[in-house]
Amino acid sequence: MCRQMSEKKKMQQNIPKLFGQSQGYMIQKKKWEIEFDQISARVLVEFGDVAITDLMQRPEPNQWSIAEILQHLIQLNSSYFPVFQQISEGTFKAPLIGKISFLTRYLGNAILKSVHPDNPKKSLTLPIWKPRESEIKPDILKRFQAHQVELKHWIKKLEPHFGQGLVIHSPASKVIVYTLDQAVEIISLHEKRHLKQALAVLEKVNPS
Repeated sequence: MCRQMSEKKKMQQNIPKLFGQSQGYMIQKKKWEIEFDQISARVLVEFGDVAITDLMQRPEPNQWSIAEILQHLIQLNSSYFPVFQQISEGTFKAPLIGKISFLTRYLGNAILKSVHPDNPKKSLTLPIWKPRESEIKPDILKRFQAHQVELKHWIKKLEPHFGQGLVIHSPASKVIVYTLDQAVEIISLHEKRHLKQALAVLEKVNPS
C-alpha cells in the first residue's frame, strides 16, 4: 500500500513538470512559425517592387545576387525535407555517431554560432547548397513564399518530435549531427542571416 502511494505521489509530482515541458516545446514551435512568417513578409516588403534585373544583379562578380540568395535558402531548407519526411513516417534511422552526446551538442552549437546574423565571419557554402542557375527565374519571390509555406507545414508536422532529443544528420554529411530542434533553429537563423545579406545587396544594386 505504501509503495503504491509512493508511486502515485511521484506521478503527481511529475505532472506539472511534464506539462511545463510540453508548453515549452509548443512555445518554441510557435516562435519558429512566427519567425518564418516575419521573414516571408519582410522579403515581400523589401523586394516585392524591385525590378527583376536588380534582383538578378550581382553587386560584385564573386557575390550573390538577391535572387541567388533566395534560391540558396530554398535549396538548403529543402535538403532537410527528406529527413523530416522519414521522421514523420517513423522510418528515420538516427546516426550512430549521434549517440555521442557531447559531440552532438558541440557540432550543433558551432553551426548555430556560424549562421547567426551577427556573426561577421563568412562561411563556406557546400556545393549541394550553391544556387543552381537553372532555378533562378523571374518568379523567385513567388517560389520563396511557397517554400516558406511548405517549411511551416513541416514544422507543424514535426511537433510531436520536438524536445525529444532526437538526433539527425546534416543533409550535407552523415557525420555532422545535431538535434532536430537545433536543425530548425539553424534554418531560422540562417534565413535571418541571408535576409540581412540580401538587404545589403539591395543597397548596392539599387541605391535610393
